[in-house]
Amino acid sequence: MTKAARKMTPKKIHQEGLRLYGQGRMKEALEHFQSALRSKETGEFWNDWAAVQHALGASEQAETGFRKAFELDRSFLQAAANLGVLLVEQNRPVEAAPFLLAALNTADESLREAVERVISNLSKLSDASKMARNE
Repeated sequence: MTKAARKMTPKKIHQEGLRLYGQGRMKEALEHFQSALRSKETGEFWNDWAAVQHALGASEQAETGFRKAFELDRSFLQAAANLGVLLVEQNRPVEAAPFLLAALNTADESLREAVERVISNLSKLSDASKMARNE
C-alpha cells in the first residue's frame, strides 16, 4: 500500500478497496480491506474482505469473514446472504438455512430476490433427491 493510502481514513481506504475489487484487482483490494480492518472493524469491512477471500478461492477465510461481519452487525443482511450462499456452495444447506432466511428480511429487493432463487434451487434439489431415492 502506498504512503498516501496509509494516511487515508478507514472509510476512504475501504472505498479504494471497492474500486480495486470492481476492477478485478483482488490482491490489491484485499490489502486495502485489511488496512481498513486494522483501523476499524465493521460488518461492511469484514464482508468485503470475505468477498475478496471468496473470489481468491480462500473459502475458510471467506466463511470466517462473513460470520464476523454478521456477528458485528446483525442488521447487515448482505453478510448473512453471502454466508448462506457460501455454505450452499459447500453443500452445507442445513447450516446455510438460518442465514438465508435472515437475509429474506432485507429491504434490498434485488438481494431478497437472489436469496429467494437460492432457496428455490435448494428446494428443487431436495425434491429431486427425494424422488431419486424413492425410485
